[in-house]
Amino acid sequence: MADSQPQNPHPEDKPKTVFIFAGATTPEFEKKFSDEAKKQGAAAVEFVNVPDVPFADPKVELELEAADNVCKLYEQRLADFLELFKKVVNSLSWRDHQTPLEIKTIHHLCDRIIHVPAHVLILHKEDPIYSYIDCASLNRSLFESAVNCLYLFQDKTNRAFASLISNSIDEDIKYNNELLKWLSHKDPGIAAGAAQHRPVKKHDSNRRELLRGIGFSGNPPFFPNIRVRCDKLGERWRYLYADRYRELCSWSHIHMGQVFSSPSHAIASPKDLAHAVSTGTVMLYLAFHLVYLFLDSITENDKTTQEEINKYYLKLIGDINPILAKTGTFTAPSFTVEK
Repeated sequence: MADSQPQNPHPEDKPKTVFIFAGATTPEFEKKFSDEAKKQGAAAVEFVNVPDVPFADPKVELELEAADNVCKLYEQRLADFLELFKKVVNSLSWRDHQTPLEIKTIHHLCDRIIHVPAHVLILHKEDPIYSYIDCASLNRSLFESAVNCLYLFQDKTNRAFASLISNSIDEDIKYNNELLKWLSHKDPGIAAGAAQHRPVKKHDSNRRELLRGIGFSGNPPFFPNIRVRCDKLGERWRYLYADRYRELCSWSHIHMGQVFSSPSHAIASPKDLAHAVSTGTVMLYLAFHLVYLFLDSITENDKTTQEEINKYYLKLIGDINPILAKTGTFTAPSFTVEK
């Protein structure tokens, strides 16, 4: 549904037309939807028929088969993957005097990292044609969480964490000041919405208390942007930022290259539709691969655990890559690990 409105709060405005895009409908469904839409103020309802999906095309069928087989394999390995991740996190060697707040923050970021592959798996399994758009956004979040976790964990002092605390407080102040402007808005709905936000007035005292809690004194350094954070993590993450992260961002931000590869445009073309399915499968692969790269990076000083991670992951992709190779559209990541 492109545009549906609740009961019109401004009767003087013209009712909105409601559009629904569907591959197939029934007369009963169209009548029920039309009646409900008109009750909600629609002047008219239009049903736009999308062409039937050309599943009979061999290339599309090949990509769908590969997607299904890859999802099944990841499902089989997911529990072991989660256990390996938990084992690594639980065995991390904290630096001296690491505070509970710092450890809690690292664990929070790890939670964000490990759950993304499972969510991407669910999306691609349920809807392999349309999944990659949302999967790209999830992978972008995964990437940012991985970088933030590594940046904080690898800092030998508490300066990085102090900068994160200070930056968080600064963002709260900006958010608070922006919302305060709307409290006296002439639209009572907007004013009431802004009033629901309860501003924290003691930002600076909160900042000092949190910094004191991690043993930091003085003025915290500026919290760098994600590109600088990647630079500090070395060549691997510097490259991943330039390639993978920027590509993932193009799905969240409007980018013309992604507009024309959207399934709603590609669905009438077997070639483009196959590409849409393939892209979703690559996003699923990338979700697990990014977690592997994170684990490999965070254990760089623990060669025994790192070897266990590499052994597990080499076996995993050794089973998955041949499935994807049959499609002729997949290129395995060019990376090596010491055996």
